[in-house]
Amino acid sequence: MLEKNAQLLVYKWLKSPCFLDGHASNISRLVNTEKCRLYGMKSHDCYVFMQTLIPLAFRDLLPKGI
Repeated sequence: MLEKNAQLLVYKWLKSPCFLDGHASNISRLVNTEKCRLYGMKSHDCYVFMQTLIPLAFRDLLPKGI
């Protein structure tokens, strides 16, 4: 589990990416940085989140050997 500061950094970062029309919805609208939660994701948004965004978001937070 990430520390609260690391969680806040991830959620703030999730407010920034932009995607081409039709690829994924505007994920930044689904992020609540105050409560550190994601709301209203559709199944394709979850897929894009897991396949594209999680590896990018956590690459700097994990130890280099992983």
